[in-house]
Amino acid sequence: MNGRIRVQDTADVFYHFANGDTRYFGCMNTANLEKTVDTEDIRCGIGFGLASIMYSNPDMTLTFTPAFWNDFFIEDATGDTFTSGESVNVWDYEQGNAVLDTTDATVAITGTPVDDIVKVQDSKGKFYPATYTTSTVTIAGGAALAGQVVTVSYKKAVTGDVLEFRTDNYPKVHGITLRTIAYDPDTNEIVSDLYFVFDRVLGDGALSLGLAGATNSITEISARVLPTNGNLFGKYIVVDRA
Repeated sequence: MNGRIRVQDTADVFYHFANGDTRYFGCMNTANLEKTVDTEDIRCGIGFGLASIMYSNPDMTLTFTPAFWNDFFIEDATGDTFTSGESVNVWDYEQGNAVLDTTDATVAITGTPVDDIVKVQDSKGKFYPATYTTSTVTIAGGAALAGQVVTVSYKKAVTGDVLEFRTDNYPKVHGITLRTIAYDPDTNEIVSDLYFVFDRVLGDGALSLGLAGATNSITEISARVLPTNGNLFGKYIVVDRA
C-alpha cells in the first residue's frame, strides 16, 4: 500500500447478480462513492464544552454516470427487465409535399396507420381533416396546400424490446465492484489497482433522463449500500503492481 498516490480516472463498474452472473460496464464519466453519518454533540460542564460526539445512521451511496445512454441502468432503476419481441402501437410522423387533386390535396406516406387514422398539419400547425387509403393521405378541401410541406402524424404498430414503468416493481439487491488505477505522482507510472467491493447494493428507484438538443443524453443510476453481517458495508482493496 502506498500512502502517496494520484488517482485521476473514473472507475469501471461490475454488477454481480444473485444468479451468479456479472456484467461489466466501462466508459464511465463518473463513479462516485459517498459515506455519510449523523453526528450529535455531547456538551456539558461549565462553559458547556464539547465532551464527546455521538455518531449514528451511517449510510453509503454509489452513483454512476456512463458516457453513453445505457438501457441497463433504466432496468436497474425500475426493477424490471425488457420483454423481447413485443408489439405495441406508437405515434410517428412523416413529412411530404402536398399534391393538388381537384379540390383536395394528397400526400404519400410509407407507414401504415393503425385503423387508417391520420392527423395532418401545415407548416404553421393548423390541422386539416384527412383520410388514408393505400399509402395515400387525402386532405379534404386542402387544395390550397398544394406544393407545401405538410406533417402527417399517425399511430403505427412496432415490434421491439419493451420495458414497463410500473408502480409495483422496485430495484433488486445485487453486488457491485468498482475498479480504478493509481499513479505515482513523481514518475506517472501506474503503481496500484484500487477496488471497492460491495456485496449488497440496492438502487434507490429514482430515474432522471434528460433529453436535449445537441447534448449527449445519458442515463444515471444511484444506489445505496446495504450492510452485510450486520455492520460491513464493503471493502477497499489496494493491489500494488510489481
